[in-house]
Amino acid sequence: MVARHGRLDRTPLSPRDRPVPAVATPPRAEQARPGEREAAGRDELEQLTTGLLVHPCARTRWMHRASLEMVLDWLEGFPGESWQQRWLLSSSDAAGWEWVPPGLTGPQRLRFTKGTGILIVLRAVRPAYEWLFASRLLGVYDQYRLHNQAATFSRLTEQASHRGGSPEHEAEALNALTRMVIVTGKDLLSLNVDDVLDYARARRATGRIAASLSFAYDLLKGAGGLEGGPLTLRQVEARGQLTPGELADRATSLRRALGRPLDRSLVLGAILDALEPLYQDFEWGGPSVAAAAWSAHAILPEPCRVAAPTGPNDWLEGTALGVDADGALRLRDDAGTIHRVISGELLP
Repeated sequence: MVARHGRLDRTPLSPRDRPVPAVATPPRAEQARPGEREAAGRDELEQLTTGLLVHPCARTRWMHRASLEMVLDWLEGFPGESWQQRWLLSSSDAAGWEWVPPGLTGPQRLRFTKGTGILIVLRAVRPAYEWLFASRLLGVYDQYRLHNQAATFSRLTEQASHRGGSPEHEAEALNALTRMVIVTGKDLLSLNVDDVLDYARARRATGRIAASLSFAYDLLKGAGGLEGGPLTLRQVEARGQLTPGELADRATSLRRALGRPLDRSLVLGAILDALEPLYQDFEWGGPSVAAAAWSAHAILPEPCRVAAPTGPNDWLEGTALGVDADGALRLRDDAGTIHRVISGELLP
C-alpha cells in the first residue's frame, strides 16, 4: 500500500481490515458563460468550488467550503438578485483595506479573501480594477485561466514564452488580460480596444504603471482578438482610435476642397517657392529660427502628455512651455521641474 507521501507502508494490510471508502470525484468547474453564475444558487457554487481543487485532502476541501460560505453569508446581507449586484451594493470596490467586515482576525481575513477569490474564479462576482489592483490574490489569476477559457489562455502563454521576454513581464501581461476578462465579464477574444484603454486609465488612476500592457495587447491581437483594432497599442493611443472608415470620412484633399482637379506639378512648384525663403532663413539662423516660428504658432502654455519611446504607457505629464533652440520640448511637471523632451509622442 502506498502511503500519503509515496512511501510503502511497512505493515501489509490484513484481510480483517476494513476497506478504505472511495472518495467521490468532485465535478470539475466547467466553463461558464459570461454572467451565468452571478445568479447561481449556494448549493451549486459550493459544489463547484470542490471542482477547483486537484487531489484535495479533507482539510483542504473543508477550508475551501468554509471560506466560500463565509463570503456568501456576508453577501446575502445585501439586497440584490445576483451575487454581483450584492457585491456592488457592498461598496467593496472603493473601500480599500476596509472592504472586509469589521472585527475579523488575520486568519479570518485571509479566509475571507480566499472565499472572494473562489467566487471570482467561478465568475460569480466581478470586482472593479481598483479592488483587483489593491488586493493580494495569490494564485487566483492562475486558477481563473485554468478554469475559464483554458485553451485560449494556454495559447497566449505559449505565444508569450516564444517572445523570449522576462517571466515577470510575461506574467503581468497575462494577468492584465485576466483582469480585463474578470471586470468586463467578456470572453477573452471579445475584448475590444476600449476595454484595453479602460484598463490603462484605471491603472494610471491608482498611480501604477502599465508596463506590460503593450505586450498584452500584442498577445491578444496575435490570438485573433481586438478585431478591427490597430496592430499595436502605441498606434491606438497615438491616433485616437480612428477606424479606417472614420479616417476616410475625415480625410480631405485640395481637389475636394476646390471642387476641381489640380495640376500636381504646379502645386509642388508653389509649395517649393513658399519653402525656399524659409529654408534660407534656417540656413542663416540655424534651429533657433524654426523654434521661434514654432512657438509663434503654438498655443502656450498648454497641458499635455508625452509618451516616451520606451513604451506607450510611460508618460510624462505637465505643461508645454515651448521648444528650446535645439528643438527639444520644454515641459514643466506638477512639481515645477522643467524637462527637456527630445523625442516622444505629444498628446493633449
